[in-house]
Amino acid sequence: MKSLTLVGERCDIPTFEWVDENFKGKLVNDCYWQTETGGPILSNYLGFKTFPEKPGSACKPLPGYNVKIINSATGI
Repeated sequence: MKSLTLVGERCDIPTFEWVDENFKGKLVNDCYWQTETGGPILSNYLGFKTFPEKPGSACKPLPGYNVKIINSATGI
């Protein structure tokens, strides 16, 4: 096993840290993969372009997605 992918909503930090501790040396890929989309939107796939892991972050948008953070107060 080279990596472990956590799917669904973003993984909570304590669970991410537990997985990281118990699967040392493996990529912990906390991707954002909703049922509604039928596939991952944000991810850190091994062999694609792997970024440093960051607890609480689902990493980077995959090609084909234009992901943005919108401020609810301004709509931007």
